Amino acid sequence: QTTQFYANFSNSNQSPNIGIGGLQDNSTTLYYGDKAWGRAIGGDGMCTGIDPVNDNILYGSVQRLNLYKSTDGGEDFNNISIPAASQENKNFNGPFEVANTNGDILYAGAQRLYRSNDGGASWVPTTEDFIDEGNTVLDITIDPNDENHLYLSTSPTENNNPKVMQSYDGGASWTIMQGLPSAIALDIAMAPDNPDIAYIVFGGFDNENVFRT
Repeated sequence: QTTQFYANFSNSNQSPNIGIGGLQDNSTTLYYGDKAWGRAIGGDGMCTGIDPVNDNILYGSVQRLNLYKSTDGGEDFNNISIPAASQENKNFNGPFEVANTNGDILYAGAQRLYRSNDGGASWVPTTEDFIDEGNTVLDITIDPNDENHLYLSTSPTENNNPKVMQSYDGGASWTIMQGLPSAIALDIAMAPDNPDIAYIVFGGFDNENVFRT
């Protein structure tokens, strides 16, 4: 069978033989070193995550930011979706990320950015207002060494002006990054040994696509 992974595939910090990823129309798949991969959750598999120090704690999602968590290595998953975001617009592949410095800290994006400090048991918005005039959060990146240093990108769902933004205070305040094309930033990555270095990849045919700061 041929299938397609959505972003974001996740791999273990501890073992090269543990991974989890979301598949288009084919659920969430789990890898444990065998040729045959397991499946879980159902629906369109979307973003995933693995606790940085405990491989039994896995996260998956289905379309529109419906989030799930397993504490037994993927045998069972329980819903940990965000009640306060239920009335907000979301991207089809709604993003979430697990902090590398503390596996209890997660961020997830709708029209606001949400943070959990207890592994998804509860969520609070990092701002009272929408992040970007109602444009939905498309991608989230957490500094590998500082869970309060973030980048995110937005989709032009409310206006034709997607943005890339940076926060140093856990999403309480944001700075719009300048000198970038008016295009959708699909992926952002920070250098693991230098948080001042970041790479941003844009979609589009009429603009440059890869930027570094």
